[in-house]
Amino acid sequence: MNEQGYDQVTDVATETYDIATEDYWLRFRVPPGLMPDSQFDDRPARLQVHRVRPVYENGKGPSERRAVVLIHGRTVPGPVVFDLRDPSGVTAPGGGALNLSVQKALARAGIDTFAPSLFGHGRSTRLSLNDPGNASLSQCPPGSGPRPLEGCDSTSIAPINPLEQQKSMLIPNPLAETRAHSSKFHFARTDVWVRDIDQVIDDAIERARPTDGKVALVGYSVGGQHVGRTL
Repeated sequence: MNEQGYDQVTDVATETYDIATEDYWLRFRVPPGLMPDSQFDDRPARLQVHRVRPVYENGKGPSERRAVVLIHGRTVPGPVVFDLRDPSGVTAPGGGALNLSVQKALARAGIDTFAPSLFGHGRSTRLSLNDPGNASLSQCPPGSGPRPLEGCDSTSIAPINPLEQQKSMLIPNPLAETRAHSSKFHFARTDVWVRDIDQVIDDAIERARPTDGKVALVGYSVGGQHVGRTL
């Protein structure tokens, strides 16, 4: 167990240091007015953060400590994007294991990395997204303009958010008929995830203690939009 009380797995990296991997939670309450749906104001919530860091032998360490916060995109949570592991035993061309993990590569370069799953993604709090009735409805008629989520949907982005999910994706018991959403609002605005990123930055600085007191921010896919808004 590590100092935060979470299971920790250590992988051998190079002659000079090992790599330590841990998952932990950042807890908070939803600030009033942050989310489009006010029923979620002041609800308890938590973010999963996946950390991969270098561990130095015999107290040795770099003269300069560095840290990076990695922000995932629309569809895949942080650990899967940035710390992808290949359990199949497939070898890379020329032999050896496939090196698929960005976080492990950065840790080998002496950089402490933090990959959160933002609010509503992965194992982080999902609120209304846990209600299968909030899957998208049927498509609005062409030319009908924006409509509320109750009735029809004109805002889906196929194939990321395909229509008719209430009938097609609720496995093993698809709904025979569509039903009303428990929330009439889309889950979140960009500023919801900016709040998450700010919290992760503060936590990463406290844990990694980078020499310059700052972290680098990297956004993948739509995560770049969230990073830009944060900056």
